[in-house]
Amino acid sequence: MKNYFLSFIVLALLNVQAVHAEFEPIFNKLLQQHGIPKDQISISLLKLEKEENWSPFLAVNPDQQRTPASLTKILTAVAALETIPANHQFVTELKAMTKPTSEVLNGSLYLVGSGDPTFVTEKLWLLIHDFNRLGVKKINGDLIYDTSIFDDVKFSKSRSTQNHRAYSSPTSGLTFNWNSLWVRIFPNKIGQSARVYLDPPDDTIIVRNNAKTTAKSTNLLVDRVTTNDVDHIIVGGQIKPGDEFSVYRSHTLPARRAAIQALNFLKKEGVEITGQIKSGKAPQQAIQLAKTESVVIDEIIKMMMKFSNNLISEMLIKFIDHKKNNRPGTLEGGVKNLTEVLSKYSKKPFTVVNPSGLSTENKMSTSFLTELLIAMKNHPEHDAEFVASFPRAGIDGTIKKRMTKATGKIRAKTGLLNGVVGLSGFIHSDKGNTYAFTFIYNGTTQKQGRATDLFDLLAERVALQY
Repeated sequence: MKNYFLSFIVLALLNVQAVHAEFEPIFNKLLQQHGIPKDQISISLLKLEKEENWSPFLAVNPDQQRTPASLTKILTAVAALETIPANHQFVTELKAMTKPTSEVLNGSLYLVGSGDPTFVTEKLWLLIHDFNRLGVKKINGDLIYDTSIFDDVKFSKSRSTQNHRAYSSPTSGLTFNWNSLWVRIFPNKIGQSARVYLDPPDDTIIVRNNAKTTAKSTNLLVDRVTTNDVDHIIVGGQIKPGDEFSVYRSHTLPARRAAIQALNFLKKEGVEITGQIKSGKAPQQAIQLAKTESVVIDEIIKMMMKFSNNLISEMLIKFIDHKKNNRPGTLEGGVKNLTEVLSKYSKKPFTVVNPSGLSTENKMSTSFLTELLIAMKNHPEHDAEFVASFPRAGIDGTIKKRMTKATGKIRAKTGLLNGVVGLSGFIHSDKGNTYAFTFIYNGTTQKQGRATDLFDLLAERVALQY
């Protein structure tokens, strides 16, 4: 592999803390205005002139190891582009041991997941629609959901938090609706209980509705708790007439929920199933009766990057482990594979224990991340897909409403944890210059907003003036 890092190695050896002459007073003034200590931030901003001719524009603690939060997904994207074929589509299947005859399928029907993080209600309906072409009216057996492509660990120990929020949804070999519950709340008559719905409905999830309709302002709390493998949605607070409220919460049995909805779809089509919904593994000799496919892997990587989707990140890493080692994919195995891939790009130290960034144990430098950006921008195969996966300022993703003075000129991945702010990507300036950059703040939670504002102002200033 061509060595894209020779210039950076020399820079690191010299331990340069460089600032563009004009930009130095601007940076120092902004830093002082935001009240952020210099030792709590790291910045690596480079002007890209030619493939192997880059000049440092701003470097502040560039080699210090920092917690990058969701900037870690940049590494996940690189590993996925390197190891999963560009035309790969995840296939979710319905299988059985025999083909149906005379409108009857004798034996169980298997709903087999392939690790598709994007499997949703519409895809499930298409799968059942494909199955209905066989004209089956009765299934003499169970509906068995198969998640065996991955291990059974739903919530990785490497996450810094495990809670009911949708961003912390569990992984599964068979997902459903991003492994989250859509909870919708509507008012009733004043003094009466609010109306609470799950979309789609699911009578295996217990809803405990303590919310009231009042003339006061809407103030609702929605929690998900799990007891004896049963998810409970607990709604409290108040909602006023005319308001609507919706929120997403993670749930712990996504594969079973997919099977329940599959059964509902089958029943609506007049298909009778004599057995029950169970967990199991499809026999190797089972034959495919129906299938549905995801979009290609490049599009899935784009979803992960633009919306900082943690589920996609962890699912891709597990799939990489499955693909490489022909076994149920594990997060630990996938992270090991990721580390091996990234070692080809830089000799600088980095630590990844969680590929989505939900861990303060992840550590890397801004110079390492910026080197990686440049290498992928110059990659002979993955350059266009990699750059296109980043959110665009003022246009889409996690920076749709940020850096709007430089709309379309900045592509950047965001990162956020308690006490951590990150921004990393590319700037195309009004002067016709291109920059690669990584900004990371590790400090107090109270100053996260200031750090975000500082980083946005720095990127905008470069885009508009340099």
